[in-house]
Amino acid sequence: MSPPYPAAPPAVDAPRVSPEEATTVLHAVVARQARDAGLRVLSIKGPFLAEQGLRAPDRVPVDVDVLVAPADFDALVARLAAVGWHTEGISTSPRLYPTHSATLRHALWPVEIDLHRLFPGFLREAEVVFEELWAGRQEHSWCHQQVATPAPEAHLLLAGLHLLRQPGNLAGPGSLGELVELVEQRTDVADLRGAAVELAARVGALRTAAPLLQALGHKGPVVCEELPELALGWDRRSVSSAADGTPWLLAVAEASGRDRLMLVARAVWPEAAELRRHYPAEQHLPTYRLRLLRFANIARRLPVALREYRDVRSSR
Repeated sequence: MSPPYPAAPPAVDAPRVSPEEATTVLHAVVARQARDAGLRVLSIKGPFLAEQGLRAPDRVPVDVDVLVAPADFDALVARLAAVGWHTEGISTSPRLYPTHSATLRHALWPVEIDLHRLFPGFLREAEVVFEELWAGRQEHSWCHQQVATPAPEAHLLLAGLHLLRQPGNLAGPGSLGELVELVEQRTDVADLRGAAVELAARVGALRTAAPLLQALGHKGPVVCEELPELALGWDRRSVSSAADGTPWLLAVAEASGRDRLMLVARAVWPEAAELRRHYPAEQHLPTYRLRLLRFANIARRLPVALREYRDVRSSR
């Protein structure tokens, strides 16, 4: 008697796409998933910066960045989870800046999707920022889908803020200096600068983007409305580069009593799940090896973290 269903075909190795191919296709995948559910998203950075002349065309993105309407964020995470994209959970480690994104991974794709509910450096409410960027969006025909991105002036601010988050990123490939050079090659540089300045004032980015705007010739004021919590996080982050060492030192210094002791214990001996979130590329290692790796990283980064901790405290 024959089986009621055909026999499974022999197993074969699934074809693998390159990271460049994956980042290209996945912008369209996320846009389609969002649109089918009535959710609003803007694809940011990556190939769209290059299309707008704001990134060198030979730079290959390493992940897929998407800015999501704050009210739609959880629904999009759930929708992507239904097709195999999962987060590693929310880190409970101290941060210099409020948690603003979720990283999604898929077993069959070689890159990550980073969903942003807000973007560091835009210091107004997340809803205000998204609505401003959504109002000026551009539509791209991309892999047979319509993909929305920020307008050039918004994307310029976003790209500049991304580069300004860490100190010292001022020259060379992928630097603020390169971004300024690309803008200055455009025929609409004055109009683009003016539009960027006006937008920055509305989204709380005049001060944070000042090095970029001033390099492009802006000579006006750089004061605008900012949320204090986001402003503090930006100021702290802009003088820190020691991974998670500086946030831990600040959190311990600002805690007291039993809370301080518990923070020290968590810093030295985090739970296994939290430890693995910090080392996504080393998931094959046993937990004890990850702890040894963490101790080695702490020893290597501690002198820099201590110096940056002093800088952050003195900048208050």
